[in-house]
Amino acid sequence: LSFNTDNERKAFLFKFTPKTAETVINNSKIFSKKIGNNSSVELLISALRQYADALSSKYNYNQLLGLWQVAETLTLSSEFNGKTSEVVSRLTWFTNKEKFIGSGYKYTLLAIAQKRNDIVHRGISEISDDEVNFLKIAVDITLLWFFQNLKHLKTINHVSEFYRFRDKNNADIKTIKEI
Repeated sequence: LSFNTDNERKAFLFKFTPKTAETVINNSKIFSKKIGNNSSVELLISALRQYADALSSKYNYNQLLGLWQVAETLTLSSEFNGKTSEVVSRLTWFTNKEKFIGSGYKYTLLAIAQKRNDIVHRGISEISDDEVNFLKIAVDITLLWFFQNLKHLKTINHVSEFYRFRDKNNADIKTIKEI
């Protein structure tokens, strides 16, 4: 009796250089302060924990599900009942800053979101490395943006308001200030 199994993936050793150590130490300073409930740092820590879990998963479908969970965390999907199109819209905004406009990026994310739904609701688990990597790029860009803007987004309420106002034009913002 024999069983068919997936081929083992080769592990590559991570090189921990002095430059790597310096970067880790510098980037970890934001986590050294006591954080409270509703903190955007708490949100980022949660997303990073999910990210690590996703990337350490063996199978592509688990990686994709984990990365989607990171996307949902960073886009505050609980505010809109996890509506897939809104998660994609919010992720796309971050990548539009990277000049991906007109690349089909949003539609690729929507297709990946459909694959995620197929995994969850239909048990279909055929996910390619390219699909995982594409979603990883979206999550990486969003995580980087959050990390770089954390000082402006002190609480989850700040993040929520950011999402509410990010697409307003100058006239709308002026009206809001006047009110």
